[in-house]
Amino acid sequence: MPIGSGLSGPKRKTLNAVANYLYRNRSRMRYDEYLTNDWPIASGPVEGACKNLIKDQMERSGMRWTEQMAEAIVTTPSHLSLRRF
Repeated sequence: MPIGSGLSGPKRKTLNAVANYLYRNRSRMRYDEYLTNDWPIASGPVEGACKNLIKDQMERSGMRWTEQMAEAIVTTPSHLSLRRF
C-alpha cells in the first residue's frame, strides 16, 4: 500500500504539497554529495553567524536603532564581504 493512501481531505492535501515540494527541489537535496565534500547541511552555522554578527552587535548597552539604521548595519557586512561597495 502506498504511503498516505489512507489519507483524505486536508491531510492528503498537505502530504501532496510536501511530496511535490521535495520532488521539485530534489536537485538541491544531494545530501550524500554535500557530506562527502564536508559541506554543512544544517542551519546551525548560519544561525550562529547571525547571532554573533548581528544580534550581539545591535544589542549592546545603550544602543537604540531605527529600522533604517538597523537595515544599514545588517547589509553593510554582506556588501563588504562581496566587495559590492
